Amino acid sequence: MQVKIASFFGGGSGGCVNSPESLESTSIGQCLARHGYEVRNGGYRGLMEAVSKGVSVADGKCVGYTCKSFGYTKGNSYLSETVVSADIYDRLRHLIDYSNVL
Repeated sequence: MQVKIASFFGGGSGGCVNSPESLESTSIGQCLARHGYEVRNGGYRGLMEAVSKGVSVADGKCVGYTCKSFGYTKGNSYLSETVVSADIYDRLRHLIDYSNVL
């Protein structure tokens, strides 16, 4: 059986964890995980962390693609796995090319 992969794009800066956008992103992560999707995102904070949290709560798999050229490669604490990309183009290529749902 082929793995179903959904890539999530969302801002990585600040934002309140109880904001409507953050809560909705967490719900999206839960929904995708419950429907059997592996979720991939940029791996950092903000909405990427919120969707990762939702996946984690639903016992799913969430892969974060951080970026070496940003100077900080550690992903958020809800990720199942972190992949360090060489640069922003490599990061985006993985998120787009290997996804069934964007």
